[in-house]
Amino acid sequence: MNYSTKLMLTALAATTVICADAQVTTSAINGLVLDDNKEPVIGATVTAVHEPSGTLYGTVTNMDGRYTIQGMRTGGPYKVEVSYVGYKKSTFTGLQLELGNALDLNVNLQVSSEELDEIVITADALAKTGAAQNFSTSKIVNTPTVDRNVYDVIKNMPMAMTSKNGGITFAGSNNRYNSFQIDGTVSNDVFGLAPSGTNGGQTNANPISMDAIQEIQVVVAPFDVRQSGFTGGGINAITKQGNNTYHASVYSYFTNEGLYGKYNAYKDNIKDKLTEQSTKTFGGTLSGPIIKDKLFFFANAENRKESYPSRFYAGYDEKGFSTDMAQKIADKYEEYTGIRESFGSRDVDQRAFNFLGRIDWNIDRNNKLAFRYQYNNSYDDIFSPSSTTYFFNGSGYRMKNKTNSFVAEWNSHWSDVLYNEFRAGVTTVRDERQVAYQGPNVKINGSDNSGTNNTTVNIGTEYSSGANALDQDIYTFEDALLVGLMLITLLKHADRVKMACLAQLVNVIAPIMTEKGGGPAWKQTIFYPFMHASRYGRGIVLQPVISTGVHDTTRHENVTDVESISVYNEEKDEVTIFAVNRNIEEDVELITDVRGLEGYRLTEHIVLEDSDMKLCNGPGSERVCPRKVQQSFLDGGIMTSVLHRASWNVIRLGK
Repeated sequence: MNYSTKLMLTALAATTVICADAQVTTSAINGLVLDDNKEPVIGATVTAVHEPSGTLYGTVTNMDGRYTIQGMRTGGPYKVEVSYVGYKKSTFTGLQLELGNALDLNVNLQVSSEELDEIVITADALAKTGAAQNFSTSKIVNTPTVDRNVYDVIKNMPMAMTSKNGGITFAGSNNRYNSFQIDGTVSNDVFGLAPSGTNGGQTNANPISMDAIQEIQVVVAPFDVRQSGFTGGGINAITKQGNNTYHASVYSYFTNEGLYGKYNAYKDNIKDKLTEQSTKTFGGTLSGPIIKDKLFFFANAENRKESYPSRFYAGYDEKGFSTDMAQKIADKYEEYTGIRESFGSRDVDQRAFNFLGRIDWNIDRNNKLAFRYQYNNSYDDIFSPSSTTYFFNGSGYRMKNKTNSFVAEWNSHWSDVLYNEFRAGVTTVRDERQVAYQGPNVKINGSDNSGTNNTTVNIGTEYSSGANALDQDIYTFEDALLVGLMLITLLKHADRVKMACLAQLVNVIAPIMTEKGGGPAWKQTIFYPFMHASRYGRGIVLQPVISTGVHDTTRHENVTDVESISVYNEEKDEVTIFAVNRNIEEDVELITDVRGLEGYRLTEHIVLEDSDMKLCNGPGSERVCPRKVQQSFLDGGIMTSVLHRASWNVIRLGK
């Protein structure tokens, strides 16, 4: 049997917001060149050399005697020379450049009637004040830090304050409003759960090794249009670069249980030896020239491991949760589930490995190219019992993170007045929870052996990690219909939903997939509803009044056959109807009254459908894909459309 659905349209306004952000990775020098009479010197040559690497920059003064050199490496020291025929050369040495801050260097050239020695001046950059602060390599090295965390440096800014959960706030704003960037590329926590707000933060891993950072800039309210994408604080860490001198370093930091005290506070200050508790960090750097003055490299690797024993466990105090109680619970859990749980003291581990490699290429005087790769691999055991809350050893989970980041940056001077900075970056982040086993979670509430304290005992898989352990990358045709229904729901609430974001389009949430080893890219089933909504869902939402049949499912009764929404694009004189027939047994006839759209004609009917609801696309086999059909007919302002069972439909009208 075919059902008939009627649809009428009313207007509902919607808005769309598109955002972009950027960050600064270089510095600059600018100034004014005058002669003895305070007149501008036109065409004076200004050259700047980064002495450690031999990197050369240059320009000439304009009609006003002014010059600017953009896209320069941060740090120094720099040597700047200003020369003009008939004038004595001026040389400035020992100049240090700060990230994002242009050094003002004004020059007075003296007329020379005879050969004179050049004037050599040693100068320092004047740091800018206000809602911004730069931290140089020396400041970073001299800042005391226990965890070797970049936030230990940043919190020295007056407007910064460490939050209770370990993040950092600026001027009282929430730490989730910050933007943390490495070499101008966003490195924020993609899911928003890490207190630090950085990639790998859920494993308590540092986003970058301190020994790989050359300079840090923190801005709160920048005037630079290149700095955006945050309403809290913008943190930008610039990585070290190689120069003409080979440099290598090896470092290690170590603590053990001997540094934590001689008394056990959890056992009434009994003077017993603590079990192993240590933090071990090993790392090293290597940098130097590949081709002198031309091509340089820098590499840093660091491994950190922390291990400590769980402080509370069954039997640590027989007056609390005793070993006898634990044994009885473990036996009963095994009887019901077949899973044998363990109890007692266990080690809680945390590990983080960071690697950063960078290549800098001075192509010529006007073009500089840099490549940077960063890899982070870390995990953290989430296991935190207390004196009144106990966990069996398998009731925690291990949080794991893998981050890969690629950045390419090209700085070019096309002319004395035209400078371009091009940056492209790709960052992939993989967060996952690893559980010891999949078993039911049981929580037992009662009193301890003393009868005075309320005690909670947890056994089984951590209650929120069972679902989180599910990891779906490959989607079926059924998933495509679900995505279509979700998009229709968003459009129906366009008066309240101003913007909806899909963060990872490739390989994670995965409308687009790639193959390892350089294989082909391919489109999953869910790609097409997203594509249609993005391409045609622009303009004013037309709120439908729908009269449709219903059907029953195994779980629900009176489920409507058709979900639909329409969008009017005034600029293109187009109306698009999105419709899903979610009846998996019967086709549906959709009747739409479009008499209010005078002069419009039917342009196309696109459908996404397949008889196999569990069908997936794959590399070289994209069976689930849209096609144009002749299933809609317009006559006298009434459009009749056939919606096949279980199908996604895009029906378009235009003038």
